[in-house]
Amino acid sequence: MLGINVKRGIESTFDRVYRSTNNRFQKIRCTWSGTTAGIHYRGGICTVIFPAIGDTADISTAEFNRLVGYALHELGHAWFTTAKHWDDAVREAGADGPLLHNLINGLEDPRIELCVIRSGYAANARPLFESLTNHLLSKGKPGDYVNPDDLKNVAFQLAIEGRRLNGYGISVKSVWERSKYAAAINAALQSAHVAISTEQIVLVAQRLLLALKQIEEKPKQPPPPQPPEDGEGEGEGEAEGESEGEGEAEGEGEGGKEGEAEGEGEEKGEGEGEGEGEGEGEGEGEGETNGGGKGGNDEQRNFDVSKTISEDCASKVDTRAFPNEGRIQRTKIVFNS
Repeated sequence: MLGINVKRGIESTFDRVYRSTNNRFQKIRCTWSGTTAGIHYRGGICTVIFPAIGDTADISTAEFNRLVGYALHELGHAWFTTAKHWDDAVREAGADGPLLHNLINGLEDPRIELCVIRSGYAANARPLFESLTNHLLSKGKPGDYVNPDDLKNVAFQLAIEGRRLNGYGISVKSVWERSKYAAAINAALQSAHVAISTEQIVLVAQRLLLALKQIEEKPKQPPPPQPPEDGEGEGEGEAEGESEGEGEAEGEGEGGKEGEAEGEGEEKGEGEGEGEGEGEGEGEGEGETNGGGKGGNDEQRNFDVSKTISEDCASKVDTRAFPNEGRIQRTKIVFNS
C-alpha cells in the first residue's frame, strides 16, 4: 500500500471510530513526523502524532497493522485519560516533573489499553496492542531489554510489565525482579492494574516517585572494619557506628606509642569502655540493632515504602471493570488492512 493511502485511511478511521462512541473532536489534526505516536487533546481539539512515513513509501500489511495499533492506543487516551490530573501533578513536582511524567505514562498506557480491550470498541484490539509492543521490544539488543537498575528505565519497565499483567504474550523475559527498585515497581504495578482512572494512576506514580528517591538517596554501605593490631596497652575510647562500631580511639602502649584508629560495621551502637591488658576489659554500651533500630535494613525499608503505595491507593480503587460503561455507547470496530 502506498504511504499516502495508508495515512488517509488511518486519519479517517481515527475520527470515525471516535464518533462511533458518541464523542466528537471539534478539530483533529494528524502529523506524520514522529519516531513514535502521541496525542495532545484539550478542549475538543486533538493533535495526533504518528511515526513518519513517506507518501510514496510501500507499506507492508504488518506495518499497517502497527500504525493502526498506534492509532487505537492514542484513541484510548482520548477516551480514558484525564489530562488535568496528569498535568497538574507534573507541574507541582517541580524538578521531578519529567521523571513523574514518565512514570505516569508508563502506568497509564497499560491501563487505557485494557480499557479499550474491555470496552469492545475494537474487536481485535488485544492482538494489535500485543503485536505493537513486541515489535518495539524486537528493536532492542539481545539479552535484558533494559538495564533494570537504571532509574530512567523504570518507566519503560512499568509500560512493558503492565501490559504483561494485561495478559499480552510478551516476547522478552521480565527484568524488574532483579532491580534494586523491585519492591517499589511491583507494588506500583499491582496498584495500577486495578486503577480505573488517571487520577488513581497519578497517585500511584507519586508514591512510586517517593519510593525511588528514597532508594536512590540511601547511604552507601560502609567499608568493613579493620582487624585490631596485636599488643598490650591501656586506653580509653568512644565508638559510634554500624556493626562493630564507628569511632576513634587514642591509646598509649608499653612502648610509649600513641595512635588513632577508626572502624565501621553493620550494627548500630554507641558505647564507652575502659580496658587493661590483652584480651581483657570492662565496658558499658547502649545501641540500636537492625531489629529495633530506627533505620532497619535496606530490604525492609524498601518493602515498607513500596507497601505504602498499595495501602495509599487501596481505599481509592473502584473495582468496576470499565469506568465509562454507562456513558459511552458500545460499538465494535474491526480494523483490517
